[in-house]
Amino acid sequence: MIAKACGVSNATVSRVLRGDHSNGFSVRPQVRDRIMQTVAELNYRPDLTARSLRAQQTHVIAVLGLNHQWKSASDVNNAAIGAAVDVLHELGYSVCTSFPKPAADGSSAGQLPPWRVDGYLLVGIQTKDSLMEVEASGIPYVGINTRVGQKGYACQVDDDLGIQKVLDYLQEMGHQRIAYRNGSADRARPDSHAVLDRHAAFVREIRSRDLPLLDHHESMVMEDADFLSDSLRQKATAILAYDLTESIRLMQAAYQLDIQIPKDISMVGFNDEYPAAMLTPPLTVMGVPARSMGRQAAVMLVDLLQGREVSERIHMFDEQLITRQSVARV
Repeated sequence: MIAKACGVSNATVSRVLRGDHSNGFSVRPQVRDRIMQTVAELNYRPDLTARSLRAQQTHVIAVLGLNHQWKSASDVNNAAIGAAVDVLHELGYSVCTSFPKPAADGSSAGQLPPWRVDGYLLVGIQTKDSLMEVEASGIPYVGINTRVGQKGYACQVDDDLGIQKVLDYLQEMGHQRIAYRNGSADRARPDSHAVLDRHAAFVREIRSRDLPLLDHHESMVMEDADFLSDSLRQKATAILAYDLTESIRLMQAAYQLDIQIPKDISMVGFNDEYPAAMLTPPLTVMGVPARSMGRQAAVMLVDLLQGREVSERIHMFDEQLITRQSVARV
């Protein structure tokens, strides 16, 4: 229909829509504009299934690790996915996801979609079994802020350096007794690499500086009000929280207990997502460059799919300290 309306062959229409300029193919700008205008007028959508069968490529990327539509357990992942999708669209790829039905015992029955895709973007918590499934598929994949297998590529944050930066800042502000609020059990599974890695980095750094390691730094079950009260009992002058959600929960508990931040205790968290800057007081954070990670992950995946060399299998990103009014000098 489009070819007939434009007076060209079906092959010409197909190559213009795919952006295929191989073997010296070209069309005059007027012809291309006429084809694209006709496509818009007819509201034409290409048949991806037929195209993939012919080309052995789908130009579709699947996002794995989401628990419901376009949401993960982390605001950082949501921001990273959004940035990755923007880049993939610019590079000619469509993006999909699936939400596999859990097995009867509550475990995962597999996360790979039943349709063909060219590559995977991984987010969220990836277990040993889920990574084995992805690696066995033979499909190229890149993880965003998650662990990957031997065949995988990833964009990750340097939590060791981030912990060093935030403790440097707190010590410069006179803080020596610093409590750590770990990820909560109702939100983070024990096998979450981010929870484990960030906590381990904190413990190592505190010990290397000969600072006191206060009680309950590893707890995932302690109530927020109890943790806050116990931190003050241990004479903590600052709390470092695992992420933004933990920070908000502690600030709410402080309000209920009539504890003033930062007058009575200072507060720092990870992740500079909304509403960190809008809280009272605005929260000092270690900002995770989620959007940069998402964009880089998309570029890495497309490079893999198109046979280009990827210089780093694991691309590390630095976190940025953003100081606001939730930290007071001791």
